[in-house]
Amino acid sequence: MTTVPDTPFVVGETFEQLLANAIWVTPTGGAQQTLADALSGASGGTVTQVVAQGGPFLSAGTITTTGTIANSASSLAAHGILIGQGTSAVAATAAMTSGQILVGQGASADPLPKTMGGDATLNNLGQLGLVATGVTAGTYGGTGTIGVFQVDASGRILSASNVATSAAKLTGTFSANGSITTQLPALANIVAASFVNTTTIAVVVGMGTTSGATDIMDATTIAASDITPIPASSLLKLAWSANQTIFVDSASWGGASVNATVWYVT
Repeated sequence: MTTVPDTPFVVGETFEQLLANAIWVTPTGGAQQTLADALSGASGGTVTQVVAQGGPFLSAGTITTTGTIANSASSLAAHGILIGQGTSAVAATAAMTSGQILVGQGASADPLPKTMGGDATLNNLGQLGLVATGVTAGTYGGTGTIGVFQVDASGRILSASNVATSAAKLTGTFSANGSITTQLPALANIVAASFVNTTTIAVVVGMGTTSGATDIMDATTIAASDITPIPASSLLKLAWSANQTIFVDSASWGGASVNATVWYVT
């Protein structure tokens, strides 16, 4: 009897495509040789029986004249992926659908085909995409509008819209410490300020929420006969939850006089 181990095989349409010159056999009473040589009779002796040991790829079987050794797995899905099962017959996944990937399920379970989920997509070209959130692509916010956005915990923008704004300004003339007569409305947002020095005397002024304070604008030099714009980026505080009085102060006016303007949107 000759034993054929479950190792020398050629992958093809079926696993029983074994090459005769790759299988070593030992005929009864003879020396080990390839199956091709044994069948040709070139080395003497006659092969009367071939036994295949069962394993992951082949079922155990015996051939005495002619026959076929079957696959260990009776049915493997076309285009599936083979999965090792130790010494047991191999298993195979089902054919995966377009864009699926094989995902591990832990050391004690077979991996499974899965479709990309959550916030991402994957096509059959391997291109990763993002699930649309329904937001219209474009630029939000501009002259007369402010962009309003809803953002989830992952940082995705779930909604976006433009909200119309109403621009207005507060004005006051100062040659001594005081406040702008009209209060800044609650929740209004300061977008800029400016000071026009109507004299030939330079002066240092600041703005605050109380007399003498500079919690809106640090002390800033307004040059003689100059117009000094103050962008929002240079201001310290821009909005309040209630109506707010704005104070304009200087440590020494020295005869200078300025026209103060505060622009805001609501």
